Amino acid sequence: MIANIVKPGNHTYGVLAYLFDKGRANEHTDQHIVASWDDFVPDPGPWDSPGHKQRLGQLTQALDLRVKQAGDKAPEGHVWHCSIRAAPEDRILTDAEWATIARRVLHATGIAPDGDPDGCRWVAVRHAEDHVHIVATKVRGDLRPPRNWNDYHRYSSSITVGDGRIGEVSSGGPFVAVRKTIEVVPRARRTLTSLRNLGYDLRHAVADIVDNSVSADATTVHVTVHFDGTRSWIRISDNGRGMDAETLSEAFRYGSDREYNRTELGRFGFGLKSASTSQCRKLTVLSRADIPGAALEARQLDLDHIDEVDNWEIFDLAPDELPEPTRSVLGAASGTVVLWEGLDRVLRYQDPFGGWAKKQLIAHAEDIDEHLGMVFHRFLAGEVADREPLQITVNGTPVEAWDPFCRTEPSTSALQEEDMVVRSLDRNGIVHLCPFVLPNQNHFSSQAVWKRASGPKGWNRQQGFYIYRADRLIQSGGWCRLRAVDEHAKLVRISLKFFPELDSAFGVNVAKASVTLPEELRKELTPLVKTWGRVADTAYRQKQRPPSPPPRRPKPSGAASASPASTVRPSPGQSDLSREQDSSIRPATFSPALANHRGVGTTSRVPDAAPLSARGALEAAASQVGESEALSRIVSALRTLSSEVAHDLGW
Repeated sequence: MIANIVKPGNHTYGVLAYLFDKGRANEHTDQHIVASWDDFVPDPGPWDSPGHKQRLGQLTQALDLRVKQAGDKAPEGHVWHCSIRAAPEDRILTDAEWATIARRVLHATGIAPDGDPDGCRWVAVRHAEDHVHIVATKVRGDLRPPRNWNDYHRYSSSITVGDGRIGEVSSGGPFVAVRKTIEVVPRARRTLTSLRNLGYDLRHAVADIVDNSVSADATTVHVTVHFDGTRSWIRISDNGRGMDAETLSEAFRYGSDREYNRTELGRFGFGLKSASTSQCRKLTVLSRADIPGAALEARQLDLDHIDEVDNWEIFDLAPDELPEPTRSVLGAASGTVVLWEGLDRVLRYQDPFGGWAKKQLIAHAEDIDEHLGMVFHRFLAGEVADREPLQITVNGTPVEAWDPFCRTEPSTSALQEEDMVVRSLDRNGIVHLCPFVLPNQNHFSSQAVWKRASGPKGWNRQQGFYIYRADRLIQSGGWCRLRAVDEHAKLVRISLKFFPELDSAFGVNVAKASVTLPEELRKELTPLVKTWGRVADTAYRQKQRPPSPPPRRPKPSGAASASPASTVRPSPGQSDLSREQDSSIRPATFSPALANHRGVGTTSRVPDAAPLSARGALEAAASQVGESEALSRIVSALRTLSSEVAHDLGW
C-alpha cells in the first residue's frame, strides 16, 4: 500500500470537487464517502447525481467550519490531503476496511487521534476500487493546529510489516507490506561538531533566537549578557505563547517539523539549536504555554554529555535542577527563557576572568543592541501589520529602532515603488521595492541625526539594498554585484521585501544572514539601479539647503498622510523613457497607520493626469469620507488573503 501526502492547500471545495468529479478520463466511478469525523456528513455522491453541487457546498462548509472560526489563526495551507492506494497484487478492500485504514492513518499522523473529541474534521472518499482519498482541514476543535509534524514518517511507522499481502484489517493485524529498510542515524558527536559551524556570529545567533520570540507573538524580549569568567552566560527571555512539554522537546530536534504561517520568521527547524550551539556548550530552555494551569517545562542540551555518550539526548529538568539564571524569570506567566552557558565561542581569552575578557563581552552586548535595533526596526517601530510594537532590551536598556531610510527627515526623497513577480520552486511571489534617496549632510535636521544615519558600517557601506524577509531585515546595504560601492551613490537605499515562499529563490541560509538575488530579478533591477544612482548623485552634489517647503493644506478629518504609489513593473514594450518619467522624486511623508500599506491615501502626482485607476478611485473615495485608515486595514487583509488580487489593484 502506497501513501501520497499532497502539499497543503487552501481550497477545500476544489479538492472535494475533483474527488467527486468524473476524472480526466472518466476513471472516477461510484464516488462516495466511506468514513468521516462523525459519519453524519452530507455525501455529494457522483458528479451527475441530483443535488450534487448543493451537497458538495454543504460538505465544504462543514469541513471549513473551524477554519472560519479560527480566522487569522488558521494555518497557511489548511487543507491536508492524502491518497492511499493498494498494490496491484492486493485484494479489493471493502468500504469498512478502507474506513479502518483511514482512521489508523489519521491517528498516526496526529490529524485526528483516536478518542480525541477535538480532532480535525475529515472525510475519506472512494472513487475507485483500489484507493481512497482523505481530506482534512487542519484546525482542531480547540481552534489550534494539529500536531501533524513528520506526518509522512508517522504514517510509515504506523504500517506493520507483513508477508507481502494485505492481511485482516479489522483485527488490527498487518495490513500493508513494505520493503525492508535499515535506519542509519548520524553520529551525534561528529554531526553536532559540524553543525556548530553553520556561519553564525554572536549577533546573528541572538537575532535568530529573537525570531522565535517574534513568531511566538511576544511583545517584550529581554537579552541579558552576564560576565563571570568561565561562568558567564547569555539569556534571552520573552512573554510569548510559550510551549508545552511535547512542543518543547520537538524544538530540540534538529530539523524539527511544524506548521509555519506565511509571515513567520522561522522556517528551517534549525535556529534554536544551531544558533545556540554555535556560541555555547550548554543550552537550557524553560517555557510555559499560554494555557490555564500550564506547567513550567525545561529541557537542556549539553554538548559535553553528547560527546560522552555519542547519542542524541537531552535532559528533562526538574524544578530543583534549573540553572540559577533561569529561576523566577517567567513567574506564573507564559513565555520562554533561553540560557547559554559555557560560552566557548564567545570568550576565547587565556584568562577568562581578566579585564580584556570582560571588556570584550561588554562590546558584544553593544554590538547585539545595535544589530537588533537594525534587524527588527520595523517591529520596534510598530510598522508590522496586525502586531503590537515589539520592545527589546539589552541588559535593561531599551533597543532603539534604526530606520535606514530616515523617513522622518523632511528632505528624504521617496522614489517610485515597484512590485515584481519572482518564480520559485514552491510558488510565485511578489517582491516589493521602495527606493529612498537620503539628504546631503547639509540638509539633515541635525548633525547627530546625520551621524546616526550612517549606520553600523558607515555611509559608503550602508548604500544599496536592504532586504527584508517578512519585515525582518536580512541584508543591510550592498549592491548584490549590480554595481560597485560609490561615494556619489551613498545616499540611495532601497527596501526590498519578500515573504518566505521565495526562500528557495533567494537562497536564504539557515542563519538568515545572507541572500542571493534571483537571476530574473537581477535583470529587471539593472536599469533601475542606474536610475537610482543618478538621482543619488544629484542629491549628493546639492550642497545648499533647499528652500522651506510651502505650507500644507489642512487634511480632512481621518485622512492619511501621502506615501509613495506602488506600480507593477512595466510591460516589455514600455520604453525606458516613460519608465524614468514615471520615477519622479517626491518628498517622503508618512503616516504610522499606513506605514505598511504602500500608498493608501495618496493622490495623483501628475497635473492633468488620466482618469483614476481602480486603486486611485478607492483611495480618493476613502479619503473623501474620512476612512483612509479603514482602507489601509482592508489592504493589509487583502494582501494576506489574496496577494494576486491586491497586486492587480496596484497594492
